Amino acid sequence: IYVVAKGLAKPIVKDNVEYLQADKIITKVKIGHGQIALEDSDSPAAATSAASFFNASPGVVLDILTPLIEETTAAVLKAFLNKILGSIPVKDILTDETNAS
Repeated sequence: IYVVAKGLAKPIVKDNVEYLQADKIITKVKIGHGQIALEDSDSPAAATSAASFFNASPGVVLDILTPLIEETTAAVLKAFLNKILGSIPVKDILTDETNAS
């Protein structure tokens, strides 16, 4: 699985402290040579059929699912980044090296 993520962040002020917030996240996901095995004790025939269908032509199935996977990955990543970025002030992430000396 290969994932490339790009995004933009914007500054926000919370309690008079400036933080970053992810504004836009775009992901590109590539899943190569996927094979699955499914087990379902309630309907083993359905699980076997679904696995056989996917494994017969994973590229076709993944081409259909990739936009949904990319959208979901971007949403999860954005929420995760905002949780992290919302706890670290900008001044602790980005420093001005010219004023340090």
